[in-house]
Amino acid sequence: MHGGATYQVGLRQDDLARLNDRSFQRYGHWGAGGAQASFCTSSFTVRRRGGVVRVAGKAFVDLCNVHSVQLSERSDLFVVALSGGDAGDSFTAEFLFRGVYLMERMVRHGEFPEVYERTLYRYNTGER
Repeated sequence: MHGGATYQVGLRQDDLARLNDRSFQRYGHWGAGGAQASFCTSSFTVRRRGGVVRVAGKAFVDLCNVHSVQLSERSDLFVVALSGGDAGDSFTAEFLFRGVYLMERMVRHGEFPEVYERTLYRYNTGER
């Protein structure tokens, strides 16, 4: 619960990644490497007070082999933290929400956290 609001998070990985496909290799995915079978995130849903919080597919489809989901609060933000991959392919991803808005996605390499990908989202809500 955050600021009196209840959140629900759902994550699904049911698509076996085709590691040898050119498109898969061209665009890259966090947590999927080597010769092992990999499952990439096919659904990531967040609900606040029963209402759907929009999370575009491009914010999660490149996260594979997720094995941990943690929920927390930070200042006025609701945080969903994911961990995935293994050893040299490991990663952590944080999704920061303010109300019904996804504000930031930060994905860090598990062994080299100075290697990361950060996406900031801005909305024309009239708020500053």
